[in-house]
Amino acid sequence: MNPEVKQRWIEALNSDEYNQTKQSLKDSTGFCCLGVLTDLYIKDHNQEWRVHVCGRYSFSGWSATLSSEVMDWAGIQNYWGPLKEPVGGFDTLADLNDEGYSFKQIAQVIEEQL
Repeated sequence: MNPEVKQRWIEALNSDEYNQTKQSLKDSTGFCCLGVLTDLYIKDHNQEWRVHVCGRYSFSGWSATLSSEVMDWAGIQNYWGPLKEPVGGFDTLADLNDEGYSFKQIAQVIEEQL
């Protein structure tokens, strides 16, 4: 993973700037961990979220996983944020997020595994 992007992502997850949600990159209540990374990309590249369906937002046609643009920019090889080693029986960052791991816990996993 790109070390600069990784550090910014960890800092964003540890900040109070983002509220956490599940099952989508972004909705009316907040972001998932992958949505935070996507939001960093959007801000860096002067892009915008698009309203998707049912209060969800999308970027580049994706509402639940990383787009190829974000993956390339961040240096991540999988749409779901793969882990080197399972955590709590889960193999991806998306799973951790949707199963109730906090942003701070996910930030620690990113620090250790990506």
